[in-house]
Amino acid sequence: MRVHPAGSPWGSDRERGSGTIWVLTLCTLVWFSTIAVILVVSVRTDRHRAATAADLAALAGAREAAEGRRHACGLARHTASANGARLTHCTLSGLTLDVGVDVPARLWPGRVSARARAGPLGAASAPEPPLPDQAAAHSPPAAPGHPPPGRWATADGAAPKRLPEPHDGLEA
Repeated sequence: MRVHPAGSPWGSDRERGSGTIWVLTLCTLVWFSTIAVILVVSVRTDRHRAATAADLAALAGAREAAEGRRHACGLARHTASANGARLTHCTLSGLTLDVGVDVPARLWPGRVSARARAGPLGAASAPEPPLPDQAAAHSPPAAPGHPPPGRWATADGAAPKRLPEPHDGLEA
């Protein structure tokens, strides 16, 4: 048994090797944290890949929606497979195409799915137009190419936003 003089920087024999345990514990914690971050980033990337493939498939299919469901869904299936995805469902309602796709997850067992819808702007279920208010009833007619004042505009059923009033650039 070794005896260290009092005040030795090495401490007692029972503390020898404890630094190794602390370093191994820290390395294990860093290792598992790194693996968790890599898995989360991978799944999020796969989710973006699926969303992109769904968007492109819906747009491609909606372009041919007038030709019928069979043609539109066939084109959506081809576009999805060209982007590494599998078409899981395809529904044509009027000229609006609703598709679902999934892609294999790269680092996780399983698949990641996404949905998308595409079609003409007015084909989606738009909210009811608001009741005309007094300001809109007494405003001047709209300039050519501008919507009438006081009207609401929505693209995909999101919260309606008021369109700016047309103006001729002159200050009052």
